[in-house]
Amino acid sequence: MAKKQTCCIQATPVDRISDLPDGILHHILSYLSTKTVARTTVLSKRWRHLGDSCPFFDFFQHDFYIPIMDNFNSETFIDAVDRKLESFYKYNSGIQRFRLSFSLVEPEYHSLVDKWIGLVAERHVKELYLNLDVRLKNPYSLPREIFAVKSLTVLEISCGNTFFPSSIRLPYLVIRLSSCRIHGGFKISCNQLKELELDNCMQFGKIEIFAPNLSSFSYFGPLHSKCSYFSLNVPIKLKKFMLRSERSLDTYWYIRLKQCLLQLQCGIETLVLSIKLRSKITFDGDEASKRCISPPYALKCLALKVFHPSLTFDLESLIDGFLWCFHPEILAVMFTITMVEPLCKVLFETMDSRKDQGCCSSSKSKCWRHSFKVKHVIVKKEKGVKEQVPFSWEALSKAVCEKTYEVEFYLTW
Repeated sequence: MAKKQTCCIQATPVDRISDLPDGILHHILSYLSTKTVARTTVLSKRWRHLGDSCPFFDFFQHDFYIPIMDNFNSETFIDAVDRKLESFYKYNSGIQRFRLSFSLVEPEYHSLVDKWIGLVAERHVKELYLNLDVRLKNPYSLPREIFAVKSLTVLEISCGNTFFPSSIRLPYLVIRLSSCRIHGGFKISCNQLKELELDNCMQFGKIEIFAPNLSSFSYFGPLHSKCSYFSLNVPIKLKKFMLRSERSLDTYWYIRLKQCLLQLQCGIETLVLSIKLRSKITFDGDEASKRCISPPYALKCLALKVFHPSLTFDLESLIDGFLWCFHPEILAVMFTITMVEPLCKVLFETMDSRKDQGCCSSSKSKCWRHSFKVKHVIVKKEKGVKEQVPFSWEALSKAVCEKTYEVEFYLTW
């Protein structure tokens, strides 16, 4: 019997990735660190060209950490930034993104950062992210070149012990400032500004914001009773206003919060409050009503993000204070731990306490418990799973599981 002959055809490998246009390959490289992109330049002349011309720059000093020395190789890091910018400069193209994370431990490093910012400004950078660790003995002042780049769409600065100018007039779409020192008043005038975030910026007085297209404003810092430092010339209604508190919550904190928002020159559609609980929550509704007679603030949605709660924290007082301040159409409660059944039980009982007709019999005014009705509840779980249930503990307890992270109450007032 004749043996069957098999024909083995060996396929020649084809590099189809290298045949893609520069723009697509640059987009792929944008997800890699600049240090990793540099490694691809040894593959071929084409990849060397792609690495040199890639308009995405991510320079992180921690990538140059030397474990045996337990320290960063700052000189190698500085040389890498200089060489990358120098090789890119021969291309007559703009920079899409420049991210720099650098510890300014030496005074001479200030001039280096100034030089790098000047170079990317000349190349019309679109997104600029600066994370600078500045020593207390040598404060750093941001160069004016940053605030003359009209191509910028994102400006994100996190710089401790860094002085920030008191006035900005640029068409940014997104501005995020963290831990910056701002002396005196602070003015932002940006027609196309969409998102603004101020996170623990220090030493500023009044904040004046002219941004007719602003949709989201995040403020993380202390609240004062009259909120006189806010002057917002923004749309009639902000889509989202975010606040964060890491201090103890008491009756006077809730009063300051309510007075602050009532004095803003705009309405708010969604208020997001991030609460990091570190001490006991106390709220006295009678005392609050005596000191602030203004009606509750109407909202489309009140979202409460509670970080690191234990099973013993006072969820009832937390909700009591916020519903004294606000009358939302949707109350969303989110936790950073699994929404276990005991927390859901307390949350339900708090929202169901309107049945207690004697809760405010000694007060001249009725509390929030007698002013609303729960239409239904939506339980959110992992992977985008949602379940709508009627407002009853029997239905809610069946819907809640270990993967539950948010409960939304839909209300009518």
